[in-house]
Amino acid sequence: METSGLELLEQKIRRAADLIRSLREERASLQRRLDERETEIESMQRRLDEAPEEDLAPEVERLREERGGILARVDRMLEILDELEADPGRGENGQGLLAAVDGME
Repeated sequence: METSGLELLEQKIRRAADLIRSLREERASLQRRLDERETEIESMQRRLDEAPEEDLAPEVERLREERGGILARVDRMLEILDELEADPGRGENGQGLLAAVDGME
């Protein structure tokens, strides 16, 4: 019984060693990935710091206009829902709602 106990212990030690080796490899892989991401972040930060603010202004303006359009559509949808809530008969067949939504585009 002692022999099988030693064999069992030896198997457990081998599995533990394999697990440790696997974890070390995974840690090294994750460290490499982390280093790559840190390099990317540093590069992006340098580009951002070097970019003149004027280059970003058109993009910011375009995004503001896009946001304004989206907010207008959402406001219109809320108005339509309020109208339907106030006059449920208007939306019975769904045509009023569809026409209103089509008019938004």
